Amino acid sequence: NIASSVRALINGDTATVFRKDGQDIDVVVRLKPTDRAGVDAISGIVVPTRGGSVPLSSLVTVEVASSPTTIRRYDRQNQVLIGANVVGRNVNEVQLEIAKKLEETQKTLPPEITRDLTVTFVGQAAQQTEGFESLFIAMGLSVLFVYMVLASQFGSFLQPLVIMLAMPFSFIGAFVALLITGIELDITGMIGLIMLLGLVTKNSILLVDFTNRLRQAGMEKNLAIEISGGVRLRPILMTTLAIVAGSIPTAAGIHLIGSGDGGEFRKGLATVLIGGLITSMFLTLLVVPTAYSLLESATRRTQAFFNRRRPVPATAGAAVGGATIALGPDMQSEPSNGSASSPRPAETISGKADEPAH
Repeated sequence: NIASSVRALINGDTATVFRKDGQDIDVVVRLKPTDRAGVDAISGIVVPTRGGSVPLSSLVTVEVASSPTTIRRYDRQNQVLIGANVVGRNVNEVQLEIAKKLEETQKTLPPEITRDLTVTFVGQAAQQTEGFESLFIAMGLSVLFVYMVLASQFGSFLQPLVIMLAMPFSFIGAFVALLITGIELDITGMIGLIMLLGLVTKNSILLVDFTNRLRQAGMEKNLAIEISGGVRLRPILMTTLAIVAGSIPTAAGIHLIGSGDGGEFRKGLATVLIGGLITSMFLTLLVVPTAYSLLESATRRTQAFFNRRRPVPATAGAAVGGATIALGPDMQSEPSNGSASSPRPAETISGKADEPAH
């Protein structure tokens, strides 16, 4: 009650609204500026109580001190926000250092305080963490969808894995490019990584598809791989260098159209694309043909192993005209009286149904 009375006398309360010419003006009632100018003036404020009006100094002690202007609550707990701007440093590095210092400080506090104390990062750090989680899910789904499309197009469950070997190679180049340029991996950089998952597979698709076509035409495996690499080298270089050349202005901060607002925000995406495409282009030309050859050799050996373990079908025979005729290749015929005879290959019997068999 005392706090409400003092707040009304110093800050004021809206008593009514004055309307003039269609405009509403709040009428605020509070003490004069001279009656609320200092500690002595506030101590002399008269507040109503059940026993009558008494001066504020007889109920409380008025002094100048610091206190929170607002009381924040989150999840039914008191919340204290500490804000700062990071200049010239990586946000993630600063966040790790702050977390380490807070952990060391909590060890020196009494257990009754640390039991109910929770430290979390909000603001840009929380938004970045949440955005990365969503983009990681999108990255996993993109890998799954790429595999499904390739498996349906190539009619194989193993060849898409060879084609998708270019994906991790692109990440190597992307992170090296960010390290060289000193750009942080932000949301746009993550979007660039997701774009790489679809872009870098085109080189592998060109190689594997043409190699399959040559092998279907009857060409030997190693020769088909060699010819495919030579024929598909030019389109791989042309498509990759075209994308890289188109990304250079954005990565360099050159604004060709308009004022270029937000160009710095897109530098991470362009840098990731350039580094990932260049690395995947060179490594794809070396690793994908090798992986294709090893996969085909392993597949052929596996098929030969299972073919050797497959049981030989039993000999089937038919009695025709007093003689047992073996049916099937490399099978022998024996006399019907059971006497031994020298082995001889089975003969092909032709003729009409009513003619005797020989």
